[in-house]
Amino acid sequence: MLKIAKAKEHDVVILVLEGEVDKVSSKRLAQHVRTEIVEHGERRFITDLSRLGNLSSNGLRLFLNIAKYLQNMEGEFAVCGPGEQIKEVFELAGLTRIIPMYSDCSKALDHLTHGH
Repeated sequence: MLKIAKAKEHDVVILVLEGEVDKVSSKRLAQHVRTEIVEHGERRFITDLSRLGNLSSNGLRLFLNIAKYLQNMEGEFAVCGPGEQIKEVFELAGLTRIIPMYSDCSKALDHLTHGH
């Protein structure tokens, strides 16, 4: 089961994921992100992975799609706080070349708000 908590700082939406992103929960997460982008006009996202236990290929595909969509919309997307297993999955899939990854969420927020 996936829990999604949302916060907002400096016009950056921070989604904190807890649990697993699998085939079913990735659809729910996609809908959640779509709502934020389409209905609320959000363009800058950080996804906090520090409480994520497992990430399926569906989840990886979703993160890639979010990153590409936001790039096309002149938005920004980053992930932060991944455990070693999640970090390795991102690296093996080549997503770290597309999606900025930060060990600490405050660094991700600093980058998205100040460009550092």
